[in-house]
Amino acid sequence: DPVWISQRLQWPESPSTASALEPKQKDPFLPSPEHAAAEPAATDFHAIWIKQLDNRIQETWDKPAKPAATWLRNALKELDSIDDEVIEDDLPKVKAETKREARRILRVLDGQTIQPTIYPAKDGGIVIHFQPPRVQAVVLIELTNNGHGAWFSHMNGTNRRARSDDSSDLPDTVVLAQLRALAEQGEI
Repeated sequence: DPVWISQRLQWPESPSTASALEPKQKDPFLPSPEHAAAEPAATDFHAIWIKQLDNRIQETWDKPAKPAATWLRNALKELDSIDDEVIEDDLPKVKAETKREARRILRVLDGQTIQPTIYPAKDGGIVIHFQPPRVQAVVLIELTNNGHGAWFSHMNGTNRRARSDDSSDLPDTVVLAQLRALAEQGEI
């Protein structure tokens, strides 16, 4: 117990000026008997502290990685700058309702480990694109300006898709399962 050991450590008070000048020891840099008695307790304390530090580091390495929640801020910034992209690429304007819906979906998907890319669609909608680096698999969520939505996935040579008349149905359980499968492919 580090607290118990630290209580055993009792360093002598510093000598007064008069006693420091007295010739008690030949070499003032040699430890006094009081310091020598406290040395094993200090060594024990140091060893326990190092062991606890090693255990905490090992616990950190042994824990599975938490899902990356840090991408949400970047994704929302991309979404906020989508109007600039629309103007630059001469695309139809994205409606405020479509942006709100994309913002809602991004917040729902915040726990996913793969950071999405957000960009405007050619018809004025928004695409939320999930693809891990160096992986030939993808999950897309597309929102249209008329309130419709769709998702598409391509994994292991298989294409899947579903459309919805109401984008508020997204993401559904199948999309979430596809994103988990995509994350697993990114870890391989």
